[in-house]
Amino acid sequence: MLLRVILVLMMILSCGALSQAAPHKMASVKKKNAYILDGVFTGGKSGEGYTILGLRRFFKAKSHRERLVLDIGDRSGRPQKGMPNFFHIELDASLNRVVMSLVQVEFETEQARSLVMKFKKSPYVKDAKMSYDATSMSTTILLTLTRKVKMEAFVLPSKKKFPSRIVVDLIGHS
Repeated sequence: MLLRVILVLMMILSCGALSQAAPHKMASVKKKNAYILDGVFTGGKSGEGYTILGLRRFFKAKSHRERLVLDIGDRSGRPQKGMPNFFHIELDASLNRVVMSLVQVEFETEQARSLVMKFKKSPYVKDAKMSYDATSMSTTILLTLTRKVKMEAFVLPSKKKFPSRIVVDLIGHS
């Protein structure tokens, strides 16, 4: 009995420590300026796989904001209707990187090359890599940062001309 009580107490204490490890936020459906310095954004809906139709990067010098937009397609490569499927985007301040995990997403090698080229002039991203894990059928985008940043992630549902999108904003932070 005493052993059971000790195990339950250990589980409760460890869960509390884990929940404070990194802030977690749900990605909103619009921009809210809800930036984090370290932590995770998750969002999207459960689905049966999707594709990345396009990767766009913008930098606004006036606001010091770098934006990455992922245009999302369905499994057949057509524009995704409604909300994008599940994603997990982590800003790891201790390792100075952003890790984007896109579950059930396949990519083409050309997209990986294109990603690296898009960040050549980035003020915040030193290196960009994209990899695919066939076992979990997931794509990971790793952005190694040049400096500390704050990050916000949000989703944009599909509209007339646009598929659903995942948007990540980075702003330099001292």
